[in-house]
Amino acid sequence: MVAAGDVASWRHPGFGRLRVEHRLNATEQGTAAARTLLGGQAPFAPVPYCWTDQYDVKIQVHGVTGGDARFQVVAGDPATGRFAGLYGRDGHVIGAMTCNLPRQARALRRHVAKRTPWRQATTG
Repeated sequence: MVAAGDVASWRHPGFGRLRVEHRLNATEQGTAAARTLLGGQAPFAPVPYCWTDQYDVKIQVHGVTGGDARFQVVAGDPATGRFAGLYGRDGHVIGAMTCNLPRQARALRRHVAKRTPWRQATTG
């Protein structure tokens, strides 16, 4: 069975069962579904991503957040409305969130993609 779109869930090799309700994910799933239907075998394993612009606030999220994940601010200050933080579980980075720091979002995405050890990502 092959499915795609913001209501489709799948088993991500790094993050377990996911459903990402964002248009970028739906587009990437459509491409992956077509490859699968044409005989491809690669698992669908993007770094989950979403963003929102709310007036003068830009929030970007990579990976997974919430639940029992640990959160630590690694740049900026929440009181100013400009900050970045990492989410971790089982000793590794699993997510990143930025508020009005778009350049920082791209840099922190690498920690999510590599599943950088928590200590290395939050102390360096």
